[in-house]
Amino acid sequence: MAEEIAKLVIDQSYWGDQWFLFFCLLVVALVAAISSWGGSYLSTRAQNSAMRADFQRALEDLEEQTKAVKRIEEEISHKYLEQREVFRIKREKVEYLYLELEREMGLLSHNFRVVAMDASEDVVTTSHNVEMMLSLYFKNELRKELDFYRDKKNVTVR
Repeated sequence: MAEEIAKLVIDQSYWGDQWFLFFCLLVVALVAAISSWGGSYLSTRAQNSAMRADFQRALEDLEEQTKAVKRIEEEISHKYLEQREVFRIKREKVEYLYLELEREMGLLSHNFRVVAMDASEDVVTTSHNVEMMLSLYFKNELRKELDFYRDKKNVTVR
C-alpha cells in the first residue's frame, strides 16, 4: 500500500518521475556556481597577493635608491665643505704670509740702513716666518716661489 501511495504521489507531482534528474541538475548547477565563484575569489586573492608582493619589492627598491642618493649627497656635501674649509684656511694663511713678508722686508730694509750708515749694531735680525709658512702650508703649490725667496734672502743676509 505504501508503494502505491508513493507512486500516486510521484505521478501527481509537477515533475512527474523525472524529479531526480532535475534535482541532480539543480545540485550540479549549484556546485558549478559555487566552484566558479570560489575560483574567481581565489584568483582575485592571488592577484592581490602578487600585487602586494610586487609593491613591497618596489617600495624596498625605492628605499634603497633613496638611501644611496642621500649617501651620495652627503659625500658631495662633505667634500664641498671640506674643500671650502681648506680654501678658507689657505686664504687666511696667504694673508698672514703677506703680512709676515712685509715685516721681514722691513727688517731687511733696517739691516741695509744700518750697514749703509756703518753703525756698529748687530744687523742680523731676520725672521723665518715667511719661509716656515710657505713650507708648511704651500709646499707643493709655491715650490718655485719658495726657492726664489730662499735664494734672494740668502744673498741679502750674507
